[in-house]
Parts: sequence; structure tokens; C-alpha cells
Amino acid sequence: MLGGALRVIQRRKGYRFSLDAVLLADFATSAAGAAWPATGRVLELGGGNGVVAMILAHRSPVAHVTAVEIQPAMVERARRSVALNGLDAQVTVIEADVRRLDGAIPSGAFDGVVANPPFFAPDNRPSPDAEKALARHGEVRDFLAAGARALAPHGRMHVVFPAPRWPSLQDAALAVGLRPVRLRWVHARAGEPAKLVLATLDRSNEPVETLPPLVLHQPGARTYTPEAAKILGEEGAHLPVDP
Repeated sequence: MLGGALRVIQRRKGYRFSLDAVLLADFATSAAGAAWPATGRVLELGGGNGVVAMILAHRSPVAHVTAVEIQPAMVERARRSVALNGLDAQVTVIEADVRRLDGAIPSGAFDGVVANPPFFAPDNRPSPDAEKALARHGEVRDFLAAGARALAPHGRMHVVFPAPRWPSLQDAALAVGLRPVRLRWVHARAGEPAKLVLATLDRSNEPVETLPPLVLHQPGARTYTPEAAKILGEEGAHLPVDP
């Protein structure tokens, strides 16, 4: 990843990281979305293969990232990737359920939280691949509730989610005491409906800031726009878009 700066271990077939993970990591560390100082503590909920946590650590060398993942095989791969990239001092991967973090994660201890929660509701038709099904189907409110509990009083949470399901994300955030303060819509091409939304949530009463949309592809082509190419790097040509 990132032009060879990082390497990730993942399955040849089955669950693999997607474009949304790279977009989330960029949004959380960019001037537009960054919410924690370089010395801060960051929590990732739904760590998968460790991609987002490693990018965050790579871009904020003195920050510490704790990644929570429920699937043992993914935890093992993430830990191997962290070691492969020499990030053991900056990234800790723990096996836990975001719905049951009492005792595993201290309350109010994190300056920032990032989450790439399941994009589909539990009753949506799941993937026949068990690992994919668990990663992609679940309740977004479980992730937001865990994030709200973990955040320090002035901390912020960054989330990527399907744009058509934005109302369910907003409702879940409000239900756990978080409000959107920054939004960025992601479009495959200019003029097309947004596919993803990148959102910053916190407990403040700040008005919502809507950032300029991110357009991924040039008109009528599969080539990336200059901004998308800068974010995604060389690996962007091979990343699927979820959903």
C-alpha cells in the first residue's frame, strides 16, 4: 500500500480490504478531518486486516492505535501485518466484540475513533463467505455506541458508510449522543449519486460543515481524478468499491 510504504497480509480469495478503508484513513488524517494530535490515542472499531490502523500509524508516527476485531483469523493476519511493517510499538490489535468492550477498552480514553462499520443490515442477504458476511453485515449503532463510550470529552469519531444509508447512520449517531460536524460525499463520477459518505461525529453543537465532494473517476473513464489518485496511490487501480 501507499506506493510500497506498507504491506498487508490478506486472503487471496474472500474478504479483502476495499477502497473505502483507504478513503477513511485519509479522511481521518487529512486537514479536513483530523481530530487528534499526533501524540493522541486512537481506537479503530472493526480492524479487519489492519489496513486503516497501519495507515494511521504510518501518517502519525507517534500516535498509538488500538484496533478491535472480532474474527480470530483477521486478528492473526492484522498482527502479522503490523509486525511485517515494524509498527508493533504503534499498533495493538485485540480480539473483541465491539458490543462487549467493557474491561477491554477504557472508557473516555481515546482522542479519536475510526470505524468502517458493516455496510449492510443483519437481515440483508449475506455473502456465502462466512468471513465476508460477518464483516459486512451488522448494526451500525453497535459501532457508534462503542465509539461514543471510548471517546474523550472533546474527541471525534470518523466513519465511512454507504451514502444511501446516511439517514440510518445519522439516526444511530444521535441516539448515542454524537452529532455530525463534517461530511464529505464520495461520487464515482461527477453528476452521479454519491456512493459513500465520510463523516466526522462528536458531542459538540457545531454546525455541520459539508466539504467539497470527492469524485473518484474522470468523466467517461476508469482513470482516477488527480485528487483520488493522490489518496489511493498505486493500489487504487486494484481496489473494489464497497458497496
